[in-house]
Amino acid sequence: MRYRQIYAAYRGEENVADGTAEELAIKLGVTAKTVRKWSTPSYHRRNKRQRVVVVKLGKEKVVKNEAIEKAHHK
Repeated sequence: MRYRQIYAAYRGEENVADGTAEELAIKLGVTAKTVRKWSTPSYHRRNKRQRVVVVKLGKEKVVKNEAIEKAHHK
């Protein structure tokens, strides 16, 4: 069984986006790697005055057909 991490991006108190790292990357204009880095505790400690804060919400089960479709689109 596969899972994907779900994130939320906030600008101040405002939720600007929710989704996977790839979905947030598109919405925020950065890479998925950057989204994952922004969600780490070490990044939060070093960058107290961030414009955008990314937090992990939890994991979502990937339905088998969805995983197959994504593999075909690569």
